[in-house]
Amino acid sequence: MRISVITVTCRAGGIDIAWTSLRRQGFRDFEWILSDTLYEERKEAVGHYTKGDRRVNHFCQGRKDISAKTWLNHAENEAIKKASGELI
Repeated sequence: MRISVITVTCRAGGIDIAWTSLRRQGFRDFEWILSDTLYEERKEAVGHYTKGDRRVNHFCQGRKDISAKTWLNHAENEAIKKASGELI
């Protein structure tokens, strides 16, 4: 069974801590969907933290859909669409 872990963020910092925690989990069959408004500013740093781990899907959040009530919900839905795990 594969699990999708979703993180939606718009804040600087904390990505290294989140990845360290995920990496230490005993269950290894997961993917990390990282939806990030600061993607352009930190894509290289995330690549460095994760050492190119194929379980990491780091992407830039899209523009808020005009029908979305909040940007957070829009970003979460966008990340869920990218998830391939049986559980999210």
